[in-house]
Amino acid sequence: MTPKEIITAYYESIPQPELMRQYLHPQMRLQWSGDRGYLELTTNELLAMISQFAASCTSSRFLLTHIVVEENRVSVRYEHYVCTPEEPGIEKLYSRAIAFWRIKEDKMYFGYVSSYKEG
Repeated sequence: MTPKEIITAYYESIPQPELMRQYLHPQMRLQWSGDRGYLELTTNELLAMISQFAASCTSSRFLLTHIVVEENRVSVRYEHYVCTPEEPGIEKLYSRAIAFWRIKEDKMYFGYVSSYKEG
């Protein structure tokens, strides 16, 4: 897979940790600045966090609006939409983010995400 295909497939696999894992390097590190403050996450920590988040939503999807690839580095801008149990038929914009990823051995190896919650 190309770096762009890896990133696209990864975001399409969220929030399914068993699918997400195939795109993440076992030694992946993620630095994330967002509404929870600054986080540094490993592969397992990220997957656990996504599992917890998925339990609070009835559906979740990512709209990738920009993807820029330069060799093994990928920048992506996206919007995250969710449906909640309280309003299962209404999809709402949850957050917007920009992410920078480095690909190593055809896996996402290092990432930086800056996100903010809507509303």
